[in-house]
Amino acid sequence: MGYASKLEAVFRLRRHREEAAHQEFMAIHGALTEQEDRFHVLQEVLRASADDWVHRQEDGGIDIGEMDLYYGYFRRHCAEALERKQTIDALSRSCEAKRRVLIEAVKEKQVVSAIETRRQGLYVREVNKKEQHLLDEVGGRQAKNNRG
Repeated sequence: MGYASKLEAVFRLRRHREEAAHQEFMAIHGALTEQEDRFHVLQEVLRASADDWVHRQEDGGIDIGEMDLYYGYFRRHCAEALERKQTIDALSRSCEAKRRVLIEAVKEKQVVSAIETRRQGLYVREVNKKEQHLLDEVGGRQAKNNRG
């Protein structure tokens, strides 16, 4: 009779939990990266627009209608940048929380694996001990039969 693991179900559960946590972490991390990229593009657009506005001011000024258009444009884009930054902060917090869950799941799986390895080692040692006892007993009987 071979070794039958009593912790196989627990190990499968821990492995499943780790895989699920990893998938959730990667999904949130991907969304965070996408939002950060969009935020940086928005910053570049705002910077270029501000430079354009300054150059137009230096080249002879702009009238009140154009100033009003620029003001509305900057106000909308700054509000969008603020909203995107808040989204990034929320995703960052969520990503960190999922990272901690993933680390905990990995640790739990490693603990179950270590316990199982130790149990299997104990089982093998016990089987070897019983086999050696049987061999010693058979060897003792043969020696006794040869003498007698």
